[in-house]
Amino acid sequence: MRYPARLQLVAAMNPCRCGYFGDPERRCRCPLGEPERYVRRVSGPLLDRIDVRVEMGRVSAAELLDEEVPEDSETVASRIAAARSRALERNGKPNGLLTGIEAVEAAQLRKPAKDCLEELASRALLSGRGIHRVLRVARTICDLAGEDGVDEVSILAAATLREPGAGVARSPGG
Repeated sequence: MRYPARLQLVAAMNPCRCGYFGDPERRCRCPLGEPERYVRRVSGPLLDRIDVRVEMGRVSAAELLDEEVPEDSETVASRIAAARSRALERNGKPNGLLTGIEAVEAAQLRKPAKDCLEELASRALLSGRGIHRVLRVARTICDLAGEDGVDEVSILAAATLREPGAGVARSPGG
């Protein structure tokens, strides 16, 4: 039997077993090379299916106690609703549900952006799935900014959000 399913996966993991690799305040206690091995335990095919990966560093006490008011949820929600509306008007569905060919069409890539994506795909060894996922995220970035076509900056921003080695390239202990 085959059951239809749509889900949004939100996951979290530590940068290493002790949890302090790359932390500016606490030293990592893991043996040399262990943080890299720890992160590599997540398989490539699984990572290839995750569109956005964000590294969250420690929030300092000063930042937590800062009196500056962050952007409120209503403002963010209205920006997201406007971007979703743009996608629905253009494609009839959200960017995340576009097929590969639909993502290419929705991106409206000009030559510089296409060249940028081709070079990125070659350097990062992106799979076909990875290329289409970068395009979907880049299209969403542009929708959030109210822009029509996907440019090189949006492609690079989308690629940065799915960087497989995020957080591992730093030296141990900060």
